[in-house]
Amino acid sequence: MANEERSYKKIESQHLLKLKEIALTDQNNFFKHYPDYIIFKDKLYAVLLVQGASKHYVDGITGIKDFDILVLYKENTSNNKCICYRRMKSYDCGMPNFGRYPKDRKKYSNRRVDIRMGEIGSDVTRGNDLKTSLKNYFKEGKTKSIKKWRKKAVIGIYPKEILGEIIFSS
Repeated sequence: MANEERSYKKIESQHLLKLKEIALTDQNNFFKHYPDYIIFKDKLYAVLLVQGASKHYVDGITGIKDFDILVLYKENTSNNKCICYRRMKSYDCGMPNFGRYPKDRKKYSNRRVDIRMGEIGSDVTRGNDLKTSLKNYFKEGKTKSIKKWRKKAVIGIYPKEILGEIIFSS
């Protein structure tokens, strides 16, 4: 497995829960280091698996190079502060059954987890339940990132009601 670029192991609920733990720990660390953004701490909307690993979750054949996580917060309407998509933080997934991507830096002994943050607008969430809001966010989103993510799949990780749910799939 060490020489394979992709893992073809099935992603199970317990793996999604581990990814949730990594993402939530990252977010707590973010707010400790960037207290100006603390207004978002109580606005956590969803944690999602995106890109190649999410497609693998759906089809079982794409394979996993790394795990890409999107943490979405409800839009801040109280001032001009926003969570920026450009922030990305990487961690070791801590799940040896998926092996290691051989081209990653040596500091990762397992697959890498890349975490990005973003906001979901009140125009998308107003009057909609969680799943509908998320589907609309990916269906109607115009950013380069959203267009890229919706070409694969989007899998729910958090909150519990969407754990393992296919939120969006091309």
